[in-house]
Amino acid sequence: MPQAKLEIRGVNVLSNYNALLVKNISNDSLFRISNAGELIAGSKSKGYGQLQVINNGNQFSHLILKGTNDNNSGSFFTRARFADETESRYWQLRSRVYGNGSGMMNNSRNSSFSIGSDSLPDMITVDGTGKIGIAESFIPLAYLDIAVNFQAEGVPHLMLRGTGVNSQSIQAFANISGSDYWYLDSRHYAFDPASSSFNIGYNGTAKLSLRPSGNFGIGTGDPQHTLHIKTNSSHAGLVHMLLEESEEDFSRIRFQNTIANRYWEIGSFSQNLNNSSEMNFYYNNSGVILSLKGDGNATLMGNLTQLSDARLKKNITLIRDALPALMNINGYRYNWKDPEKDKTLQVGLLAQEIEKVMPELVIENNDGIKSVNYAGMIPVLIEAFKEQQLEIKALITENKRQSKMIKQLQNEILDIDLKGKVKH
Repeated sequence: MPQAKLEIRGVNVLSNYNALLVKNISNDSLFRISNAGELIAGSKSKGYGQLQVINNGNQFSHLILKGTNDNNSGSFFTRARFADETESRYWQLRSRVYGNGSGMMNNSRNSSFSIGSDSLPDMITVDGTGKIGIAESFIPLAYLDIAVNFQAEGVPHLMLRGTGVNSQSIQAFANISGSDYWYLDSRHYAFDPASSSFNIGYNGTAKLSLRPSGNFGIGTGDPQHTLHIKTNSSHAGLVHMLLEESEEDFSRIRFQNTIANRYWEIGSFSQNLNNSSEMNFYYNNSGVILSLKGDGNATLMGNLTQLSDARLKKNITLIRDALPALMNINGYRYNWKDPEKDKTLQVGLLAQEIEKVMPELVIENNDGIKSVNYAGMIPVLIEAFKEQQLEIKALITENKRQSKMIKQLQNEILDIDLKGKVKH
């Protein structure tokens, strides 16, 4: 008894026979059902939609493709193929679903949806957890996993391209609302390539910037140097650059050029005691050139000079009355009040005394603390010495003159005495 309004039943021994065939007046095959259950609609001579499924789509799917159980493994495959007439070249959409609850295979990540071609059946794969794999990533390990042999392909794994003469490409990494985001921004200026840049930014403000010249900026979108750091350093824990040594050792920065095995280093060593903390300027062919201690002391390996070329100076006048000025200055022994400074007995001057007679040798900082240009005392001492030598010379000359007069008086007295004796 028939089970439907139209039921075609029977055995057809020819495999190429159709159970149902509909043709038009031009003998074009419009619709047929093969013995194998294939539904084939349309004619290759027609250019409009050859298969249309009409439904309101509110509750039911327009089209459902179902795969049967693959050898009772619990794996169901469904394919949709887009091929040429010979089916030797094609694209296909393939869905694989594990759904029989068979142990480990009952896992959504083992289900997938793939887009591929005849040569690469899985060029794009979406697994059951939403991860997307591209090229050789058949089992994606990330939400976007691109796996390809870069050397063999010779093309980038990922490229974002902006169109136009002055193009821009941007990739944003945002929170769920999109209000806060990090971004990668590539800007290319065809007529001014030097202004092109690659930026890493936050909420529209560039934080790191790289230029074609190799200039790299932190806190600036327009780096002017190989490394350009721009930020507001308030010294409340915020600095422009921090070198942090992981052990109890020197943190170092090295300066080196093409001269083999020759370099400078600046090394900083911090300790609980100030006199044990130090910063060294080191040259590997000589050793420590300058050492600064945390208590304020410093040691220089060689000579220290200052610019003194007469061609660099103007308003040159000779120091006068240096000796009387020095007579108002005293040398002292003392100790620092600050317990963190050098605790040994010190020798020096008092800035306040020097300021009264030679204020040009005293500098006051923003906190009102006074310091002395000790090297500036040298020319004052030289002139005072010369003044003292002139006084000594004058005294010697006067002493000689007076000695000569005394000698003459002594001779005259002797002559008078001798003459008196002769008369008697």
